[in-house]
Amino acid sequence: MKMLYLILIISFIGGNLAQTPGIGSCPPVKTISSFDPSKYVGLWYENRRSIPNFFELGGKCVTANYSAINESTIKVVNRKISPLTGTESVIVGSAVADKSQCGNNTSCSKLIVEFPIPIVGKAQGTYWILDTDYTSYSIVWSCTDFIFSHVKYLWVLTREPKPPKSVLDKANTIMEKYGIADTPTMETNQDNCP
Repeated sequence: MKMLYLILIISFIGGNLAQTPGIGSCPPVKTISSFDPSKYVGLWYENRRSIPNFFELGGKCVTANYSAINESTIKVVNRKISPLTGTESVIVGSAVADKSQCGNNTSCSKLIVEFPIPIVGKAQGTYWILDTDYTSYSIVWSCTDFIFSHVKYLWVLTREPKPPKSVLDKANTIMEKYGIADTPTMETNQDNCP
């Protein structure tokens, strides 16, 4: 049990270190104007993620499964498999609209995700959906400003573990449109997954 707590604490710290630093403020990005959580729920495969990402270092078969808890809260179940041990890691959290960004707009795509971390308490982060067609891809962005710098994180999620090139081209076009295509990313290994 102590080992589990240690792994989760390291994961929490690693998650905070997993963001890409930048000089100046976060780049301005727009999110989708009308987010429909009922279309977003279901299984998503991580196609790409920002680097470095110490928590997912070498992790494969990374997925996020979303389901509605109620009208305003989404259950988040993130899974990955360690290629070293073959063991699966799962963390369960929730996502809600960021009231500071959205007010009472229930179709706002600027979310806050929260995960319980033993001993530490809870970890929160932003989860902004820049674009999605709900059926093939989603581009998710997180960025936090500091005094003279920022840290950013980018995910490309897909509905298929190995999406067609046309889906990835569409995602790349959106990232170029927002000026974030140069964010260092790495492809997530989705080979030989259960």
